Amino acid sequence: SAAHDCSDGGLLIAATEMAMASGIGVKLTRPANSGALSGWYFGEDQARYLLAVDENSVNPVLSTADGLGIKAARIGTFGGSSMQSNDGLNLELSSIRAIYEAWLPGLMES
Repeated sequence: SAAHDCSDGGLLIAATEMAMASGIGVKLTRPANSGALSGWYFGEDQARYLLAVDENSVNPVLSTADGLGIKAARIGTFGGSSMQSNDGLNLELSSIRAIYEAWLPGLMES
């Protein structure tokens, strides 16, 4: 349904941009063996992509990637109205959008 590269800000920025563009929240599930929190969320790997696929397409996508030697994992679900993670993140999209849209006008007024 959608794809976003993680090269400019990492996974968390890509997920947030996708959520804001669609108006649909996301819950990320960071695997226990994913390394440092900062690297997993903000690593700007050039070949790292976040895909949004229909529930029925998850296993075929993962199987295809595996068959091609591409590392892939299910790391979350889209739904609801907030950005959440299994390690404590919980922000409403409306709050994120308000901050995102207000920073430039706020800067210009100061």
